[in-house]
Amino acid sequence: MVLSSDNVGALAIKLVAPITGRPPSRASQPWLVQVRPTRANGLTKDGCVDALQLRGIAFERFTKRIGVLSSDDLEDVVAAVALVIDLDIGGG
Repeated sequence: MVLSSDNVGALAIKLVAPITGRPPSRASQPWLVQVRPTRANGLTKDGCVDALQLRGIAFERFTKRIGVLSSDDLEDVVAAVALVIDLDIGGG
């Protein structure tokens, strides 16, 4: 899943988090966000966005867009990334 905005960065890289299959016992980790397949996201099976595995990937490696996460799933991913970097996004 691509996390970085098209409007940020001078280098031709994108910040991504992998979507991986996880056994149910591991999917309860707070940095893993469960994502169910939908027509919009293009997934074919259940998966988890792993916010602990963020990395930069060269833009040239992207060939096509597979899909788009729902706003609810994206909010969950943002919260997981905030947890990983110890950022309080609760406004308190």
